[in-house]
Amino acid sequence: MEKVISPTDWDFGERTTSIVKMASGGRLLGSDYKVLVKRAGEEFASKVRDIDINDDQVPVHVIAMGSTEGYNANRNGDGFKEATLKQTHKTFEKNAHVFRHHKNKDPDKRYGQVKLSFYNEPMRRVELLLALNRTKSAADKYGGFQADKEQELLESGKDLGVSMACKVANDVCSSCGNTARTRAEYCDEDDCISKTGDRRGGCKHNLTKVCEDGHVLHVDNPNPLFFDISSVFRPADRIAYGGVVDYMSKAASGEVLGGAALAEAYGISPPLTVLLDSITDRRVAKQLKIAYQLAELEDDESIGDQDLSRAVDPKYRSIQDLRPLGALGSTQMAEGLSALARQKVALCLRDFLRLSGHEDEQIASVTEKVARALPGVYNRLISSGNLVEKIQANPFTPSSNLASASQRAWANKLASDFSLDRAAVQQRIWRSAINQIDRPTMLQPSEKRAHALSDAELALAQSFALYKLAFLSAVETDLQLTQQLVIQENYIIN
Repeated sequence: MEKVISPTDWDFGERTTSIVKMASGGRLLGSDYKVLVKRAGEEFASKVRDIDINDDQVPVHVIAMGSTEGYNANRNGDGFKEATLKQTHKTFEKNAHVFRHHKNKDPDKRYGQVKLSFYNEPMRRVELLLALNRTKSAADKYGGFQADKEQELLESGKDLGVSMACKVANDVCSSCGNTARTRAEYCDEDDCISKTGDRRGGCKHNLTKVCEDGHVLHVDNPNPLFFDISSVFRPADRIAYGGVVDYMSKAASGEVLGGAALAEAYGISPPLTVLLDSITDRRVAKQLKIAYQLAELEDDESIGDQDLSRAVDPKYRSIQDLRPLGALGSTQMAEGLSALARQKVALCLRDFLRLSGHEDEQIASVTEKVARALPGVYNRLISSGNLVEKIQANPFTPSSNLASASQRAWANKLASDFSLDRAAVQQRIWRSAINQIDRPTMLQPSEKRAHALSDAELALAQSFALYKLAFLSAVETDLQLTQQLVIQENYIIN
């Protein structure tokens, strides 16, 4: 589960962000030192003195978050115990960069660095020192972009709106102790009963409720892994930030949704490097990497301008006889998928639905509906928060065992018409052009959001995308081309 946390969700009694004034060469001296001591304490100021800050960087002190013991839970119902923050706050230094609006997949798109994370014992809170890129040349030097908007706000004496993202395996209800991996698992009124027998309404609908005994209902976040701190400006594009706007509207109406709901609204997911740190299964790690690569391809504005789509036009991709694959979930099917993958033959959506058990009379209508959910599907998978678990449970994973001789012969016969091998693809493109077959109509990346689709249709699109991940993980050569072809097919209008 991902969470978005804002410093302003606690009452620290002062601005949460402030420029740290320094002499040339990044020296913290005299009155500048005293000002920082007054704001952050002697120990923090002393540590800042030992950090290299160059003249082309803007040093910023951030009061990031308070412990539950010192400040209670925040206004969104998220709490972080003091012992937890002491143990985990350094993950800011290890994993986090400064981004805008939590667009954190690519560290090369950062606006600054987290130079120091510090737990202020007397104030019982986490504090950060950021180094923002002051100029374009600084961005070139340190990576990322110039933090011009951030600098303008801070230098005008205004507070810079920031929020932070973290990942937790689960959170815990402060009343009944319910452990939830997602918001769907939050306790409700009937099952949120404290050890003393009190009913406090449950975290699903009553976060931040002040109970009769004075307890403020919230969720505790054990072992958070912090991976992002972002400046957040008012979104100008209601469509681009539709989820965030909806979240704000609900919050304004008095409904407390919590940090997990805000993370879902932003579509936040940890950077790949953060996820890979906790994964030991090489098969899962490989598919995760491919998922992130496919998500980047989905954002490529040139998707609809490539001639590759001729080679993966679904109108000409259906395999007539799928009997060699056997029954859904069987060893025979896993081995048959392996035989296809060795020939770089990937099932099209129509055949995938047939293999999944859909009747022939349903196929045409279901294919049309599910195809509308394929553009952007890998970005949505990554943002789902449980992609690792979905990869592990995917029933359409090719076997690592050698397929039977008959399956291998069957797959070999299909290669010329269906393989995503470079030579076979080129032959199909030439045949299509020579025969003057119209090139397929393509959606643009900006049209990738799935509207008015049922949960069942979205789930089928997700299952198909997971099958393609498993297929690509079994491909040994020309993976980049094969990935492009997989994404091309998702953007063809059937």
